[in-house]
Amino acid sequence: MLVLTAIHHIAIIASDYARSRAFYCDVLGFELLAETYRAERDSWKGDLALNGHYVIELFSFPSPPPRPSLPEACGLRHLAFAVVNIDEALVSLQQIGRAHV
Repeated sequence: MLVLTAIHHIAIIASDYARSRAFYCDVLGFELLAETYRAERDSWKGDLALNGHYVIELFSFPSPPPRPSLPEACGLRHLAFAVVNIDEALVSLQQIGRAHV
């Protein structure tokens, strides 16, 4: 019987790598473990960790196609994080969002 013990990593293709890296690291508190530029693909790859547990592989590619929203497409639909207080987290994210508009 297969027994899974944890999520190893989640891969995300960002439309704006630098902005996405800043969001995950500066806003959400992920740690940048490694960052690699792959010239043959004109692509960045960042390895992000949160409390040493869940790792996000953040990718960039030149001109990736947009993800259609309707009808829903195959692939990553959402990414969920656990927080201590949902109301405080919501207020904090709203304040950050207003500061970046």
